[in-house]
Amino acid sequence: MKHAKDAGFRVDETLWRDVLGFTRKSFRDRIGGLKKGTGIGGRAMTVSYGLWTFWLADEKPDDVSEAMVTFLTKTQETRGRWAPPSNRPPMEESRITTTLLSVYGMQKYGTASQAEAVKTAEGRALKWLATVKPKSHEDRVMLLWSRHLLGGTKEEIESARKAVLAAQKPDGGWAQLDAMNSDAYATGQTLWVLMQTGAKSDSAAIRKGVEFLLKTQQADGSWFVKTRSRPVQVFFDNGDPHGKSQFISIAATGWATAALAAWLENRRSEIGGQRSVAEDP
Repeated sequence: MKHAKDAGFRVDETLWRDVLGFTRKSFRDRIGGLKKGTGIGGRAMTVSYGLWTFWLADEKPDDVSEAMVTFLTKTQETRGRWAPPSNRPPMEESRITTTLLSVYGMQKYGTASQAEAVKTAEGRALKWLATVKPKSHEDRVMLLWSRHLLGGTKEEIESARKAVLAAQKPDGGWAQLDAMNSDAYATGQTLWVLMQTGAKSDSAAIRKGVEFLLKTQQADGSWFVKTRSRPVQVFFDNGDPHGKSQFISIAATGWATAALAAWLENRRSEIGGQRSVAEDP
C-alpha cells in the first residue's frame, strides 16, 4: 500500500489506518511483556516487522515503539543475531532477515535513553552479519539489503548483488531455494530489494522479473505460492484464496505488489515524466 501510494494509486485509507491501529494495539496490549523481553508470539521477528510497519507509515516514536526496542535489546543472542521463532520457511526461516529488521528498527525507533544498549546490540549484529553465509535465497537478498542499509562497503554491496542476480532463473523469476522453481514470493522480494539498493528499472534482470510477475498473477489479482511449511497450528480459513497455501500466498502477493509499484515509481522518476498510472485502485 505504501509503494502503491508512492506510485500514484489511490489506496483504501480506512484499511491503511486499520492496519496501523491493529499493529499498534497488538503491541500496546503486550507492553509489559515487551519491556521484560517476554510474552510475544513470534518474538523478534514479530517485533521487528512491527517496527518496519511503523517506519513504512512514517509513524513517530512513542512508548510502544520504545518498549519494542527494549524487547529487541533483551532478546539478542550472544553471537549477535536474532533467530526466527520456528522453522516455517520461507517467512520464518531467515536469521539474516530477523537480524537486519531488528537492527534497523532499533536505529529508527531507539530513544536517547536506549542509545547505549542499541549501539552495543548493533555492533554485535554487524559482526555476525559480516561473517554469515546465506543458506536460502531470502538470506542472499537480505544480506544485500543489510549491506546497503547498515553501511557495507561498495565491494561488499556489489558482491552481494552479484550473488542475487546470479540466482535468477531462465523464466525471469527467482526461487526460494536453488532447486525449486521460481515463485512470486522470492521474485517480488528480490525485485523490491534490488530496486531499493540501486537497480535501474530498465535493467535486463529487473525487466525479466517484472515480466515473470505479470504473467503469473492470478485472475483474482493474487499470486499463488505453494506452502512448504509443516503446520504447527490447526488450519483456519480466513477467506483468502489458495486454501492451505493462503498465508504464504498473501505474503507473496504483498511482495509482488510492492515490487511492481516500486518499479512504476522508479520508472517514472528515471524518465522524468508524469505518473502514467491511473489514480484508481
